[in-house]
Amino acid sequence: MAEISENIPIENRTSETLAAHIVIYKTLNIDRETALLCMEELGRRRERGDDFDYEAFIEAEIAKMPKISSNLPELHKIINFNNWLGRK
Repeated sequence: MAEISENIPIENRTSETLAAHIVIYKTLNIDRETALLCMEELGRRRERGDDFDYEAFIEAEIAKMPKISSNLPELHKIINFNNWLGRK
């Protein structure tokens, strides 16, 4: 049984929560492993008859996100650099 944060089994999460993890990955490029687990679970749920339109949900949530200027470095690179600085 796969788990994501707080040791709650992925099977016990709502479909909206799973899709939100995918939005986080697609917008901030962080926590890829969790996003993959969530996508797999959403696919399993669809195969079992769940009618949640997670593709539309994900697209709509991404559209709500503020656009980051292309002049700025990617956020995950900034985070990694800050982590590197903390080790000095």
